[in-house]
Amino acid sequence: MSTDRAATIADELAESPVHVEPGALPEERVETLTELVDGSPVPIYVVYVSMDYEDEFGGDAGQLLALVHEKLGEPGVYASVDWNDYLTVREYDVASQSGARSVAQEESGAGAKLERFVELVATGTGDEVHQEMREERTETESSSDTEALLGLSVATVGFILVAAAILALAHRARIRRGSQRVATAFSVPAHVREAVRGARMDAVDEQARTAILELGQRLDSVDVPASGRPLAEYRSALDAYDAARRTQEGSAGFADTVGALVLAEMGEAHLRRAVGNESLRRQPLPTPCFFNPLHGAAAKNVALPGERSGSGDVASTGTLVAACTICAEQVGDGVEPDILQVAVDGQDVPYYESGFEPWASTGYGALRSNLVERVLAGM
Repeated sequence: MSTDRAATIADELAESPVHVEPGALPEERVETLTELVDGSPVPIYVVYVSMDYEDEFGGDAGQLLALVHEKLGEPGVYASVDWNDYLTVREYDVASQSGARSVAQEESGAGAKLERFVELVATGTGDEVHQEMREERTETESSSDTEALLGLSVATVGFILVAAAILALAHRARIRRGSQRVATAFSVPAHVREAVRGARMDAVDEQARTAILELGQRLDSVDVPASGRPLAEYRSALDAYDAARRTQEGSAGFADTVGALVLAEMGEAHLRRAVGNESLRRQPLPTPCFFNPLHGAAAKNVALPGERSGSGDVASTGTLVAACTICAEQVGDGVEPDILQVAVDGQDVPYYESGFEPWASTGYGALRSNLVERVLAGM
């Protein structure tokens, strides 16, 4: 990696704290950035240059900022935007600006992201605005769910009450009949199911966004290893981070949102190995639960159940898959585990039957280890 470009930028930042490649942003925006930076009580350095995944920085604005700071040697908040219009920030000997970064990340376009971030840092309102934004988002989601539930008609409410009474009677009958089983069906209106599904999707989306943001912050804050396996793990963490961002930004549905979260967790695992000791790097990488990657890391391998026979028995396929503790116990007991469901043509199906790639064929990384490579290759 060449440091000549970083040294040149550092020399120019010593003269003016805003370095924007000629023509990259409108002059008016550059002037606004400069005015905001000059009026900030916190030192801010803005760098915006053309970047590419194949350039000397690997398209990683974090590495560029780290080298610029190394050459400039000044404390402050260093901000840039990478080749994919993702705001990247490094803080050196100043307070964290995570709130401002989160708010500015919502803006569209590199110039808008940089201007919003600098404005929030300069005014010291980043954390306050971020908290307000989170509260508004929570209130909006809660209001939507409440409206959906209040939309139940009197007849529907009556149906639910009757169904509850039937369930209670069935329960009493089951007790009276000892081992005789009573099957009782219970359904929920479609719009209520949609409200619940939507709330769950929003929660996973927020979790994925937070995980990606925090991974980016940690990648920015650690020193890049010099060589060997630590450097290889760091690069793997960067690749997983890049894949997670691409997936989240181009998400076409719940399957992609889950994928973004899984990729961010993969990046965290690689980063821990990059900064950890050799003993940690000798341990196998965590694998997501095949049945539901939202369950977290797998604990053991289990035989994948086969088709149910006419007699009701389920034969083992002999194929081993990674499963979390609870799913492994359920499979061992012959109980269907909590399989991740995604919507296909309005119907919920197991994700591995959905055809959504690369998730279905890789089991979100539980079946194949090339998930990151496939995402980056657009496969």
